[in-house]
Amino acid sequence: MYLNGNQVKSCDSDTGCRGLNIVAMNGKDHKVIHNKAYDTYADPNQSKNLINDLKDLPEGTIFMVSVKDEASNRLGEPVKEFFSKMGSSEINALGFREAWAFIGVKGQEAFTEKRGATASTAASLGYAQEVRHYKKQTKVTGGSKIEVQSAGYTTGNLARVLINDKEIYSNKDARRGLNIVALDFETHKVVFKKAYDTFADGNASSNFVKDFKSELPQFCIVVAGVKDEASRKLSKEAKEVLAELGAA
Repeated sequence: MYLNGNQVKSCDSDTGCRGLNIVAMNGKDHKVIHNKAYDTYADPNQSKNLINDLKDLPEGTIFMVSVKDEASNRLGEPVKEFFSKMGSSEINALGFREAWAFIGVKGQEAFTEKRGATASTAASLGYAQEVRHYKKQTKVTGGSKIEVQSAGYTTGNLARVLINDKEIYSNKDARRGLNIVALDFETHKVVFKKAYDTFADGNASSNFVKDFKSELPQFCIVVAGVKDEASRKLSKEAKEVLAELGAA
């Protein structure tokens, strides 16, 4: 395992040790805060030890994991659940003497992973920043099903947004370009709805950026669907706004 080109060892061996080799890094400065190998092939206590070592690390902690030799034999369900919560779709399927390479962030979905006869993966990660502290507790009693449909001009020419199967943006309402819906973070009620023709309108991108900064609440859920064509006059600044929300 490597951080900025420098090898980080999980044990005394340059090639790692049998089982799960783990490196954990602080999300703010990427300093290594934990590095250890867990022999989940032979030692029945290693899965428990792993959870005890890692469970209290804060959200935002970055994990690199690499399997050497064999790790599935005594891999406990709590370990599988731990990495599944980071979005791993492969940990539950890890087979005998299979390779697994994983990079993830605690509290977020998986960044990248590979599983197979051999496996390798890599990622570039920015530094985490604390934006604001809150002393508010919110009781979560339910959730919402959010669905977005999008098709370009030659493959359906449509955009639809549905919340709990209710059509918020019908294809009839949708316009060419970016169709944006914003939902209140707690209630999931629609607080903003607008279309931007970033195909033909030279002002559409700047209008989107302006509206995003001035009209949308600081904490809201943003749903976007493209209809027809949206890339032609989609500005770099508009792309950066969407990228800040996690759009790759």
